[in-house]
Amino acid sequence: MIRRTPSTLLLAFCVAAVAVFAEEDSDRTDHGAPLSAPQAVPVSGPIGPPPACPSNIQGTLGSGSPDWPSVSGNQTGRLNRNGIASSCAAPKTCLPFDATPGRQYDAYTFNNDTGSVRCVDVMLTVITQAACNLQVNAYQNTYDPANICTGYLADPGVSSGIPPTPIAFSTNVQPGDDLILVVHTTNPGETGCQYDLTMSNECVPGGGGLSYRNLEPCRLLDTRNPDGPLGGPALVAGADRVFTLTGNCNVPSTAKALAVNLAVTSPTTAGNLRLYPAGAPLPDASSINYAAGQTRSNNAVVALDGMGRMAVRCAQASGSAHFILDVFGYFEDVPILAE
Repeated sequence: MIRRTPSTLLLAFCVAAVAVFAEEDSDRTDHGAPLSAPQAVPVSGPIGPPPACPSNIQGTLGSGSPDWPSVSGNQTGRLNRNGIASSCAAPKTCLPFDATPGRQYDAYTFNNDTGSVRCVDVMLTVITQAACNLQVNAYQNTYDPANICTGYLADPGVSSGIPPTPIAFSTNVQPGDDLILVVHTTNPGETGCQYDLTMSNECVPGGGGLSYRNLEPCRLLDTRNPDGPLGGPALVAGADRVFTLTGNCNVPSTAKALAVNLAVTSPTTAGNLRLYPAGAPLPDASSINYAAGQTRSNNAVVALDGMGRMAVRCAQASGSAHFILDVFGYFEDVPILAE
């Protein structure tokens, strides 16, 4: 797996200030309407060792995450939001928008110690529902906040927008290289925004040969609805439920994994939900944790089985919980061209 590495050893850069935001007609802010799932809340308490699939970081702009090594500061300029997300199959070149100092950032470093190229999926969800407009970009081995094209690797082509919409992209990480993910604001002087950063590198089948596609945010399932394949009843404690997701919300049969926002509401007791491909072993890592009666949401990359199905384990002692799933993108195999 791609392991996290203390950023103090891997990030060496000068501190610069943050930039002024000037919206242009050709410079896009977001890629769609906000998700309608309940508002997310940062996970409290220690996260512990990072899960292999995916890694979730809850952070606050300007101070990073208390549970993950990070470096915070100010960067000069920002990238052009051209509406095109980087992908493992179609990398981009660095397109700076301006060079005005003054944008707050948090930087997180991971290392690919797998011995092979990894296709890493990155998603950013802004939790603060105020005027927080954030973006996440990827760098290879080095990040210089005074020169945002140094070490540039990938970006989503958009920022989260107001109200915020999750954004995502994918990028290849070479064996032995460091992947540096930089969350920053597009607005001058903005700080304190809460966000959820997800990095997935092994849960999506066929890593290195997948391409990410945006979708208009759409509700895939809601167990509060009448009983049906994508509706009720509520999830039952200690049991798995399997949902066929392809063919709904414009998710094609070729989808190998989904970029989603998941929510739980009205749980009768404390517990967690675990999302995984139907038929696969039950994962140790939870997708979301909750207390009795709590409503919470989180984002994730969810792998599907060969029939487009996802399983959900309701891991609580007794009772039931309602489950809601919104989709905003998917991953599919990159076509192999005949020679």
